[in-house]
Amino acid sequence: MNFISQFSSILFGLLLIITPSQLAKALSLDTITPIKTSIKLSANPTSESTSLFKEGHNSYKQGNLKAALLAFDEAIRLNPKFIRAYIFRGIIHTQIQEYESAIKDYTQAITLDPKEAFAYGGRGIAWNGLKDYKNAIADFTQAIKINPQVAQFYKYRGTAHTKLQDYHRAVNDFTQAINIKPRYTEAYLERGNIYYKLNNQKKAIADYTQVIKLDPKYPKAYANRSVSYVKLKEYQNAVTDCNQALNIDSKIVECHYNKGLAYLNLGKYQQAVQEYNQALKFNPKSTIAYQNRGVARTMLTDIKGGIKDLQTAADFLKEQGKTEKYQKILQVIATIKQEHQNRFTSSSVSKAYNLYSEAKSKYQKGDVKAALAKLDEAIRLNPKFASAYRNRGIIRALSGNKQAGIDDLQKAAQIYKQQGKTDEYSEVLEAIRRFQQQVKPVLS
Repeated sequence: MNFISQFSSILFGLLLIITPSQLAKALSLDTITPIKTSIKLSANPTSESTSLFKEGHNSYKQGNLKAALLAFDEAIRLNPKFIRAYIFRGIIHTQIQEYESAIKDYTQAITLDPKEAFAYGGRGIAWNGLKDYKNAIADFTQAIKINPQVAQFYKYRGTAHTKLQDYHRAVNDFTQAINIKPRYTEAYLERGNIYYKLNNQKKAIADYTQVIKLDPKYPKAYANRSVSYVKLKEYQNAVTDCNQALNIDSKIVECHYNKGLAYLNLGKYQQAVQEYNQALKFNPKSTIAYQNRGVARTMLTDIKGGIKDLQTAADFLKEQGKTEKYQKILQVIATIKQEHQNRFTSSSVSKAYNLYSEAKSKYQKGDVKAALAKLDEAIRLNPKFASAYRNRGIIRALSGNKQAGIDDLQKAAQIYKQQGKTDEYSEVLEAIRRFQQQVKPVLS
């Protein structure tokens, strides 16, 4: 790995910018579908308008929305007080994203019958489509007052609360929807998404798992659960879930991002590169894919390729006006170049870095004894190898030799301070504090 380990902590610090929150598509709540109703065909219209309504209803069930819309138009022309025709026409307008027209239809139905719960519910969905979540919540609340046993009213109100970042109310609504309809996969999925946002990953995983139990072919449930697994640093579980999602739907591009991130944290850099290659096929201008692939390439000692990818990501961020992230990547690029120019050529020092990388791999595989042996040798070859002291200290402390571990961490802190690496110095002091307080830190 040569000099790469010397700044691996910087590269992995960059990954904090691109945590699984980048997989926001996996957590999207934007899909809008109409509430399925069991509305009866009774509103006392004329015989001819009733026939047209039935014709439109049949066309709707067959997926012929254009024919259904024409039939409902004519039914309403013949009977302007035909409530059900307005409601079904509103449903179609919502499906084709003509939300203003849908709202007019639902409002007319409400005017004709202020107790028509599905008119309020349908109008709430249309308000959601227009991103007018406050009006949506008001309509769903009114629908619930009229008919509190319709699970979809709670579910869609929960979606609106989510958009307003009122997560606790959203959880309550999704829970109520599940209580009414225990097999409501969408409610479990969206509640899991909220738990993810609230950083309650265990509850999120429980909800995604319930979706999978109800529907084992639901790819988004696997994709979303993989995001929570990454948050919990259960990277292999994340990879497994992504593979399952992709087996069901090969176009779930967010899984390539998440697998790539998992592989990066597992030290499987070549596999990470392959995942981001796939992601770039779907989105050739993905900042995250270039950024993460650049990190992976650099860790593989493909310095030229890594810098090229990172620079591409920086250029995209500059175009997007994301100055802070742009500057962060430029700093990383500068560090890589500087370290590359100033890297040690001594064979003993180079070997020390190789041993350090091997030790990390051994530890990740559970071979603590081999990891410590390699770190011992790395420190013997390079007594100023702060990162080796740091990792050996953490492993020793976690293995029950806390004082020896703290001694190593103090040595690492001393070297980092001498080298002017203030961030690393602060991180090691925090690790010492956590060990003294019996709190498990994270291996660098």
